[in-house]
Amino acid sequence: MRYSSERYNIICSLIPQAGSQFAKKAIDVGCGEGVFTKMLWGKGYESLGIDINEEKIAVARKQFGDSRLRFEIGDANKIKLPSKSIDLVLSLELIEHLEDPQLLLSEIRRVLKTGGLLVISTPNRCSLEGLGGRILAKLRRGRWNAWDDTHKTIFSSSEFMRLLRQKGFEPIKVIGYYYFVSVYPFKSLPCLVRLQESFGFIRFTHSTRCLLNKIGFDTICVCALKDNRILER
Repeated sequence: MRYSSERYNIICSLIPQAGSQFAKKAIDVGCGEGVFTKMLWGKGYESLGIDINEEKIAVARKQFGDSRLRFEIGDANKIKLPSKSIDLVLSLELIEHLEDPQLLLSEIRRVLKTGGLLVISTPNRCSLEGLGGRILAKLRRGRWNAWDDTHKTIFSSSEFMRLLRQKGFEPIKVIGYYYFVSVYPFKSLPCLVRLQESFGFIRFTHSTRCLLNKIGFDTICVCALKDNRILER
């Protein structure tokens, strides 16, 4: 889908090319079928993707396996790597699935080198879409879960920033991205979603501007360790 490719392009633009400033090791935590792990490889990193889902890892290995592009079954809360061994950590749409989000961030901090980067994203409870979803969920006497029953915690953008800082990361860049749907409050109805996708009614955009970047459906953060803000401008 077009908005999926545009999201990919946003993430890609946030990943620095591996070069003299960086060594060449990156890990994609919760890599799924490996699309973003391959993107890290394309940026020049020796890339490892880990995921607890064996079927997705099998697909990733079949599609993208390479000597510099590896995939392993692994627990995000117990990454099997030495401390301070990774230059860049990518973790997209994972933290909201975990029972203990803080444990994930502690483990990422353990494996990340001094001066390394974390690029992380999660749905935003205080978004335009979240507002519509919560109203609909309330009418149904349910709980809004950002359209996914496996989500455990949906953060607001402010809560997410606060948690990152508490765990030793400093957000350098914050991006919010948006899906604009013609029949907005009813996005959760599958028949309408298919109709809207078929006729191109879903629109995608993003913003780094203050406030606008805090109310997107998804929050993407580029973070450095607090004692090494190497990309701060």
